[in-house]
Amino acid sequence: MLPHGAIIENNDMSAKSILVGAVAICFCVVGASGFYVLKVDRNAAEEVAKRTALWNDERAQLEAEISRARSGASNIAAPDHEITSGLDPIVLVERLRNLGEDNRKKIREALFCFQGLVEAGTESVDPIKGYFLSGDNVQLSGMGRGGGNPFEGQMGMQPGGNGPGDMRNRMGMMGMGRGGGMIPASTRQGLIEVLGDIGGDEAIGLLGQLVPTAMDASELVYLSRILQGIDESAFRNVTITTARNLLASSEINNFDKRQLFDLLAQLGDTEYAAAMQNNLIVNGRVDGTTLDFLVRSLGEGAMPAIYSSFMDPNIAQQDQARLMASALNFVGSNSQANEMFNTALNSVGDNQGLRGMLLMGLSGAGPGGEGLTPDVAQTRLNYLSTLESQYANDQNMLGLFRSARTQLEYRANPGAFSEPPQMDFRMMMGDRGMRGGGGR
Repeated sequence: MLPHGAIIENNDMSAKSILVGAVAICFCVVGASGFYVLKVDRNAAEEVAKRTALWNDERAQLEAEISRARSGASNIAAPDHEITSGLDPIVLVERLRNLGEDNRKKIREALFCFQGLVEAGTESVDPIKGYFLSGDNVQLSGMGRGGGNPFEGQMGMQPGGNGPGDMRNRMGMMGMGRGGGMIPASTRQGLIEVLGDIGGDEAIGLLGQLVPTAMDASELVYLSRILQGIDESAFRNVTITTARNLLASSEINNFDKRQLFDLLAQLGDTEYAAAMQNNLIVNGRVDGTTLDFLVRSLGEGAMPAIYSSFMDPNIAQQDQARLMASALNFVGSNSQANEMFNTALNSVGDNQGLRGMLLMGLSGAGPGGEGLTPDVAQTRLNYLSTLESQYANDQNMLGLFRSARTQLEYRANPGAFSEPPQMDFRMMMGDRGMRGGGGR
């Protein structure tokens, strides 16, 4: 390990570098993410309300048409083979191939067909298989090429955290959502949902056969969600292989890449994550999607790659800040993360505002701090003691340390407090605060 002074000199990290970095990004882990989630939730809620209104508007007409079909009043020609459901799966699948151009009628017709296929049960499996073999697919909603969740993994800095990536569980991936009544993104995804609702060995077997033929990242994620809802380990290996193959495409975009990384992390593909540590830097810059994947998949095991990139003298300031934000998850328990934090803290000079923000992040103050476990809080308390000795003659810093220590002591042992301690944010920011070290 290099001497502390040499690290600072080699990296030429000044107060300005941390102003761009530690404040704009590192503290974002515990602060700005709350605002982002609110904004994303609001936009998503508006989209869901719009789609739900459309579905409710069509429900009565849809149910009436299904009722007519059951009673024989449908305009569908009688099939030349015996069925038991009252709706012919072959005809319904054929109708999906000829949905027309009018969007409202197209969606209504598709939903009618999906419902009829579910009611036909296992009789629908072979016609659905034929649809997939034909390569046909019709876009039904405007959520991207194959649907999926447009908010999946957008922050992703906290492994297993509650950022916008978890919105998938609340929004059903903006698709039909296993009985949620929403509109699937495409006919293929609607039929995948139908197979999941039909269930049974035949339907589940077809879902498994579809995995390696997934058209894109969104469809694979959708398939995996259905299969994992049936059995968490079902078709795991083939799903991982398919995701890796899609990632190998030179034409993959960043949104699809993020979806596939999130899927691999969910499936626990640490082997692929370990191999991706050598791809953290692309064209001299940190690949944020890869960084988030490494942290989520490997946890503290990602620290060697993060540390190496952070200490690279050629790394951009904003990339150093993002790396520090990811390393903050492991400060206290990991020596490399501790060294990164110590380097950043020393590099801000006498700017109390920036020092305060770093220590606020360390203490878990602000949105997201409730996720700090007692064990992690205790390791950070131990680390804080080593930092305090370096600033024994700096009364301002000792005041910041006391405030951070109180927060950590509460999180390490909340039962010792009658109520959660309050943090003096103005004191933590200092008189100069965000003025960058200048006077009042």
